[in-house]
Amino acid sequence: MISRPSDVAACLIALTMLFSACGGDSPDSPLDDDIPDDVVIDPDPVFRSSIAFTSERKGNPEIYLMDANGLNQRNISQNPAGDYHPAWSPDGETIAFTAFRDGQLEIYLMGADGADQRNLTDDRAQDHWAAWSPDGGSIAFMSNRAGQAEIYVMDVDGSNQRRLTDGPSQGFRPAWSPDGRMIAFTSTRDDNEEIYVMDADGLNERRLTNHIERDYHPTWSPDGMSIAFGTYRAGNFDIYVMDADGSNKRSLAAHPELDVEPAWSPFHP
Repeated sequence: MISRPSDVAACLIALTMLFSACGGDSPDSPLDDDIPDDVVIDPDPVFRSSIAFTSERKGNPEIYLMDANGLNQRNISQNPAGDYHPAWSPDGETIAFTAFRDGQLEIYLMGADGADQRNLTDDRAQDHWAAWSPDGGSIAFMSNRAGQAEIYVMDVDGSNQRRLTDGPSQGFRPAWSPDGRMIAFTSTRDDNEEIYVMDADGLNERRLTNHIERDYHPTWSPDGMSIAFGTYRAGNFDIYVMDADGSNKRSLAAHPELDVEPAWSPFHP
């Protein structure tokens, strides 16, 4: 069992290389005076949005928020335990996150300002990697409450928790399709990490990748026609993309250094 927040952080980093150094001695909120005179802040609305992220700058993992231009950085989870992996609700009003506050990993919710923090899963197992359904009514997550990591789903208030996968080995890192009809996930049921997809109710599981090396971390294109994923199939970590049915796999990054954690941008009106 994971027993210390530092152990949990190490585990999550090993799985997804989620965290990066954030400059422990930097101030929480950069001052406007620190911005060079020749830097122009883009007036596009996307630069007036917010970015949630995890930082250990105060000695333990916490959820921080900043403006999209890097200004106004502040700690919104404000808890001495470990808080990780923020995930925005589709309406931008709520953040789901993983917390190590009760002796194990749990899925929590809070308002976008950090208010009204509450435990949704409240189980003695390890529950993490929250993923919102596109309509904001459900949250998929990974849990080992059945003895190994499997994909679960629950209503947004934490009720109606049920297991979706029941494979012979682990399932993790769920990702909803944009229309909410399917969930892609990573599984080790074929002795190495592969990308699978299933209907949102857990039925009709099928494998999309089949390679001797690792394929992991699926992320859907906004139109639901393609899935990007991380892979080690070329002898180094690279980003590939494939059609949503698993066909037409091809490399995108093709760089000798490590490339991981693909994430599609949304469509802009």
